[in-house]
Amino acid sequence: MLRPDPKIVVVAGGVLLFLAVGLVLALPSLVDMPRIQGLLREEATRLLDRPVRFERLSLGYWPLPAIHARGLTVANAPGFGPDPMLAVEDARVRIRLLPLLRGRLQLGEVTLERPRLVVEQRRDGTWNLPSPGGGRPGPAAPLILVSRVRLTDGRLEVRLPEEAGAASVAHLVDRIDVALEDLGWSTPMRFRVAARLPGGGLTLGVDGQAGPLAAAGGDLAALPARFTARLTAEEPAGPAPRGFALSGRGEGELRAEGPLGRMIGGGHLRLARLVVGLRPAACAGRPARPLVLEAVDLPVTIAGPRVTIDPFTLRVGGGTARGSAILTWRAGVPGVRLADVHVQGVAAEPILVDFLCQPYAVTGRLDAAGEGSFTGTGADLLRSATGAWEVQVGAGRLVGPALLTLVAGAVRVGAALYSVATLDAPGSLLASPLEFDTLSAAGTVGGGQLRVRQLEMQGRHVRVTGRGAYGLLDTRLDFDVRVQTGRSTFGVRLGGTAQQPSYQPAARDLLRGVADALGALLPELRKRGGTGGAPAAGR
Repeated sequence: MLRPDPKIVVVAGGVLLFLAVGLVLALPSLVDMPRIQGLLREEATRLLDRPVRFERLSLGYWPLPAIHARGLTVANAPGFGPDPMLAVEDARVRIRLLPLLRGRLQLGEVTLERPRLVVEQRRDGTWNLPSPGGGRPGPAAPLILVSRVRLTDGRLEVRLPEEAGAASVAHLVDRIDVALEDLGWSTPMRFRVAARLPGGGLTLGVDGQAGPLAAAGGDLAALPARFTARLTAEEPAGPAPRGFALSGRGEGELRAEGPLGRMIGGGHLRLARLVVGLRPAACAGRPARPLVLEAVDLPVTIAGPRVTIDPFTLRVGGGTARGSAILTWRAGVPGVRLADVHVQGVAAEPILVDFLCQPYAVTGRLDAAGEGSFTGTGADLLRSATGAWEVQVGAGRLVGPALLTLVAGAVRVGAALYSVATLDAPGSLLASPLEFDTLSAAGTVGGGQLRVRQLEMQGRHVRVTGRGAYGLLDTRLDFDVRVQTGRSTFGVRLGGTAQQPSYQPAARDLLRGVADALGALLPELRKRGGTGGAPAAGR
């Protein structure tokens, strides 16, 4: 076997090094930076249908020749927030040297460092993401060929609408790493994604392939694809994050394939423990208390834009919950349908008091059943909600401040109808909290209202029954309530709003109260009349 002469190897290496150094030194004259800047801006603007800008474009030499774009921004769509849809601190595009020697510019790997993507939805359901086609020319071979795209340390902020005048609700996904390889119009591209979900306790890894782009035509929903997604839950060390957060213990895997808009597949998520952190406005000024779910079991089936979880099971508050859920995504609007939901033996206090700080909270063990559906987010969710429900609560207490205010107000109205002697209402009725032995309610949801067809609370000193409706959006009250305490029974109509309730005694109870008051006064009047008339007769 012939061995190469070491001198020849050294000389050849020196020549190659000399050529490489010479090529690098000649790059400024070979690369027309103003033309490239215009080309990049024009092509990116055409593909994204958004104005694209760079703060500065320069040529780098290490570790390989590359074009550096500082302060790259992609403008948001008209009618959305002022922040750019995409902002990248540093973008690097490598230049292929061999094609450059033949007078052709070809780009290799594209790296985006610390990109920040804002996905925003308006109240009418419109999203700020570029739509496929978007009024642009149909797909064609791009002016700039890129073989690979890498994204490191990215952040995704999802902004959902609230009522007019209120700030939008934002959810953050960070530490996003993405790799796209084998990019091209006629061959499938491979992709890998890793991200940390809100709160940092759940990580998501996705790998698969999509394409070729030529097979999709002008409809990205027709793009062939397949993926495998793996979810891992951990409980992070350190203080609990502010806002919405997820953490826990467990894992799961999902697989699907088919056209991007009609993928078929499924999998299973099993979490021994899932901790949900939330900071509702009602909890302002007090420490955040997360909700702990255990033995979470979610079998998942994917059929296009429809994801079915049937049956889901979990433990919470010492009890169990089970049922089925169907998640949909149509025209950018999420939807949820719940069916055959059953809750047994769940402690209400960890959920209603500690986690949600509900103003109508109660304590005690509750059983519940129901079904329902809703679409959209924020106020749209409340407007679209429909369903039926029933709840039974064992021995517990009324502890929510709004609920206590309503009950105490109703009792005071009853006290005003009668004299102190005839109203058998112990002072404990106005105390906080108010204890009960059983509490049950049933009703429906629809048209932006929570309708209660049957309400009954039985306590040691009081029994309350009623029916009516509560406005989910305007918080308006429309209830007829009857209170029985000791030997006294009276009715009260609740109106106004949850913030400013009004109380009106039932007409028949008002008349009876007047009759009782007159009945108590007449003997005294007769007595006084008889005493005053005797001397006159004697004179």
